[in-house]
Amino acid sequence: KDAGGGLYILEATVTISNNVIVSNTGGTTRPGYGGGIYARGGSVTLSHNEIASNTAGTNGFCLGGGAYFDGANAALLHNTIMSNTASFWDEG
Repeated sequence: KDAGGGLYILEATVTISNNVIVSNTGGTTRPGYGGGIYARGGSVTLSHNEIASNTAGTNGFCLGGGAYFDGANAALLHNTIMSNTASFWDEG
Protein backbone atom coordinates (compact mmCIF):
# COMPACT_ATOMS: atom_id res chain seq x y z
CA LYS A 1 0.00 0.00 0.00
CA ASP A 2 1.00 3.57 -0.59
CA ALA A 3 0.26 4.75 2.92
CA GLY A 4 1.49 6.73 5.88
CA GLY A 5 3.51 9.55 4.38
CA GLY A 6 4.49 10.76 7.85
CA LEU A 7 4.07 7.60 9.96
CA TYR A 8 3.27 3.99 9.02
CA ILE A 9 2.19 1.91 12.03
CA LEU A 10 1.62 -1.83 11.65
CA GLU A 11 0.07 -3.98 14.41
CA ALA A 12 1.67 -1.99 17.24
CA THR A 13 0.67 -0.25 20.44
CA VAL A 14 2.00 3.30 20.30
CA THR A 15 1.53 6.71 21.89
CA ILE A 16 2.43 9.71 19.76
CA SER A 17 2.57 13.02 21.63
CA ASN A 18 3.72 16.60 21.01
CA ASN A 19 4.67 16.22 17.34
CA VAL A 20 4.14 18.22 14.18
CA ILE A 21 3.09 15.97 11.28
CA VAL A 22 2.87 18.32 8.32
CA SER A 23 3.07 18.22 4.50
CA ASN A 24 3.26 14.46 3.90
CA THR A 25 1.75 12.38 1.07
CA GLY A 26 0.40 8.85 1.49
CA GLY A 27 0.89 7.71 -2.09
CA THR A 28 1.76 8.91 -5.56
CA THR A 29 1.69 5.84 -7.82
CA ARG A 30 -1.38 4.03 -6.46
CA PRO A 31 -4.34 5.02 -4.32
CA GLY A 32 -3.05 6.43 -1.04
CA TYR A 33 -4.13 6.09 2.59
CA GLY A 34 -3.25 8.28 5.55
CA GLY A 35 -1.16 11.15 4.29
CA GLY A 36 0.03 12.06 7.77
CA ILE A 37 -0.51 8.77 9.63
CA TYR A 38 -1.54 5.27 8.56
CA ALA A 39 -2.20 2.66 11.27
CA ARG A 40 -3.23 -0.94 10.59
CA GLY A 41 -4.29 -2.97 13.60
CA GLY A 42 -2.94 -2.40 17.06
CA SER A 43 -3.73 0.53 19.33
CA VAL A 44 -2.78 4.15 18.68
CA THR A 45 -3.03 7.11 21.05
CA LEU A 46 -2.46 10.56 19.57
CA SER A 47 -2.24 13.50 21.97
CA HIS A 48 -1.25 17.14 21.59
CA ASN A 49 -0.09 16.82 17.97
CA GLU A 50 -0.52 19.07 14.97
CA ILE A 51 -1.57 17.09 11.89
CA ALA A 52 -1.90 19.51 8.99
CA SER A 53 -1.50 19.99 5.23
CA ASN A 54 -1.13 16.27 4.50
CA THR A 55 -2.64 14.55 1.48
CA ALA A 56 -3.75 10.93 1.25
CA GLY A 57 -2.43 10.60 -2.29
CA THR A 58 -2.39 11.93 -5.79
CA ASN A 59 -3.67 8.96 -7.78
CA GLY A 60 -7.34 8.03 -7.65
CA PHE A 61 -9.19 6.55 -4.68
CA CYS A 62 -7.45 8.09 -1.65
CA LEU A 63 -8.63 8.02 1.96
CA GLY A 64 -7.62 9.82 5.15
CA GLY A 65 -5.66 12.96 4.36
CA GLY A 66 -4.57 13.54 7.95
CA ALA A 67 -4.87 10.01 9.32
CA TYR A 68 -6.35 6.66 8.33
CA PHE A 69 -6.99 3.89 10.87
CA ASP A 70 -7.43 0.46 9.26
CA GLY A 71 -8.72 -1.83 12.00
CA ALA A 72 -6.70 0.03 14.64
CA ASN A 73 -8.12 1.19 17.95
CA ALA A 74 -7.49 4.93 18.07
CA ALA A 75 -7.74 7.53 20.82
CA LEU A 76 -7.31 11.15 19.76
CA LEU A 77 -6.82 13.68 22.57
CA HIS A 78 -6.27 17.43 22.18
CA ASN A 79 -4.85 17.37 18.64
CA THR A 80 -5.07 20.04 15.97
CA ILE A 81 -6.10 18.38 12.71
CA MET A 82 -6.60 20.79 9.81
CA SER A 83 -6.16 21.45 6.09
CA ASN A 84 -5.63 17.81 5.10
CA THR A 85 -6.91 16.49 1.77
CA ALA A 86 -8.06 13.23 0.19
CA SER A 87 -9.37 12.76 -3.34
CA PHE A 88 -12.29 10.55 -2.28
CA TRP A 89 -13.30 11.08 1.37
CA ASP A 90 -12.02 11.22 4.98
CA GLU A 91 -9.97 14.37 4.66
CA GLY A 92 -9.39 14.78 8.41
